[in-house]
Amino acid sequence: MKILQNKKILFFCYPFRKYNLHIIDELKKMGADVTYFSDSPDYMLFRKSPSSIKKIIINLYNKHLLNEIREKRFDFVFVIKGEYLSNIFLEKIRLLNPDSKFILYLWDSSTNYNYSDKLVCFDQKLSFDRLDCEKYKDLTYLPLFYIDTFKKKKTYNLIYDLFSIGGGVYYRKPILKNLIANLNNPDIKCMFYLLSKKDFILGFLKKEKYFRYLFLPISHNKFIEKLFESTAIVDIQHEKQAGLTMRTIEVLASGKKLITTNNHIKEESFYNENNICVINRENPIIPANFLKRKMTPVDMSNYTLHSFLTNIFSFPEE
Repeated sequence: MKILQNKKILFFCYPFRKYNLHIIDELKKMGADVTYFSDSPDYMLFRKSPSSIKKIIINLYNKHLLNEIREKRFDFVFVIKGEYLSNIFLEKIRLLNPDSKFILYLWDSSTNYNYSDKLVCFDQKLSFDRLDCEKYKDLTYLPLFYIDTFKKKKTYNLIYDLFSIGGGVYYRKPILKNLIANLNNPDIKCMFYLLSKKDFILGFLKKEKYFRYLFLPISHNKFIEKLFESTAIVDIQHEKQAGLTMRTIEVLASGKKLITTNNHIKEESFYNENNICVINRENPIIPANFLKRKMTPVDMSNYTLHSFLTNIFSFPEE
C-alpha cells in the first residue's frame, strides 16, 4: 500500500543538484499529489542584492507563494531547510490548513544556519546532524539518502585510486595536499576536482599534478562516471558540520570505499573499517593496506530515498 496515497503535499526545497526533482518523483510514486516551490527567491537576483533589499525580496516572495496556494488545501506541508520562509508566512499557511501536518527536515547544521526560532512552526522536526539533535531535544536524527542511479552499476575501468570533488578550496586543498604527502607514494593515482573560478583561470598558467579546477559544477552523470572509475572517494566536510554529507551516503551505496574527515560516521550502523577510513584534518593518514582491503558488504537499504521519505512521513503515535 502506498503510504501517501491521495495525500496532498505542499513541498518547499531549494533546487540543489536537482535533488528536489528526485524527491518530488518519489513522493508521486508513493501516491502523493505534490505542489512544489523553492524555499528561496531567484538565486542570482537575491545573491547580488544588499541586505536591506533582500528583506524586501523575501517578503515579496512569501506573499507571492501565499497567493499561489491560498485556494488549495494540503494534508502535509513539507519543508527542507526553509531558510527564507518566514514564521509569519508559515503561520498563515497553518491558518489556511489547520489540520495539516507540518514537517521540517534540515540538511544544514545550526552552526551554518540558525533555525532555532523556526522549530515552533512544525509538528515533526528532523535533522541530518547528530549534534544538533542533541542540542535541540525535539529534533529527530535522520541521515540523508541516495538515489537509485548510485546502485545501477555500469562497467567502468578503474583509473584513480583516490578521487574527490567539491568547493571550499581554502579548507579542502590543504587537507588533500597533506594527504598526498603522507601517502609518500609517487605511483598513487589521485584526481581532485575543486570548484573555483579564480583557480580555474590561473590553472591555464600553472598545471598541478593532482588538482583540476572547475568553473562550474560537473553534471550528475559525470560525477557518477568518476565515482565508478575510482577505488575510493575522499569526502571532506565543512569543519562546522557534524552531519554526514549526501556524498557519504552515495559513495557507500555505490560500493566504493570512503575516506572522510567526519569522525561521527563511526556512530552509524554501516560503519566498517574495511570500507571507511576516518582521517585527521591536520594530519590525514590512510593506512597502507586500506585501498587493498576487500570491501565488506553492507546493507544500505535504509538509506534509499524511499526509506528516507517513509521516515519523514511516519509520525509517532500520540
